[in-house]
Amino acid sequence: MVERSNKQEVNEQTLASFKISQELWQRFQARCIEQDSTTPKVLSQLIINYLEQTDKNPTANSQSSPINLEQILTEKMAEIVEDYIQKNLENYLSNQVENRLDKLIQQVFERHLKFNINEQARSEPSAPTSTPEKPQPKAPQRKNNVLTLKTAKELGEILGVSAPYITTLNRIGELQQRGWEDSGKRRGKTILYKPID
Repeated sequence: MVERSNKQEVNEQTLASFKISQELWQRFQARCIEQDSTTPKVLSQLIINYLEQTDKNPTANSQSSPINLEQILTEKMAEIVEDYIQKNLENYLSNQVENRLDKLIQQVFERHLKFNINEQARSEPSAPTSTPEKPQPKAPQRKNNVLTLKTAKELGEILGVSAPYITTLNRIGELQQRGWEDSGKRRGKTILYKPID
């Protein structure tokens, strides 16, 4: 019967009461809510951590090696944040890569646009103040009265720009102003372009 009562005492729960500053307690409650936990769960875990640390070093007294509740809480929060980062790192990196790619595409597009404007201005020294004209697209080539579709590389040679620039022009809708559009057909993964009728 003594064993039975001891087991019952171990499993019984008790209501603990202590004084703490209201501001500190409110911050603690808010942090627990942020971490999808409750104050009793976190406090219980902190007590377990405290007991484990003091069990590892039983000769140290509280004056020579104080275990700070704030330090334990900070370490626990650091573990939770580290776990969150590990779980969400892939999404974070993916978003960062997408953002940087968008910026790089924009920079390359602007650089090509400036380069083309400068080249146009250099080729027409007699009229430096006039705005550069867009190159006129060549008439579409036909084979046996069948319209020939062009890849970005072929179309770039016709329009005097690079193949990646053709893709950019198509994406921003400026390719149609130059008389060409996506045909909706592909050669493997390569987009084929056709002149606008």
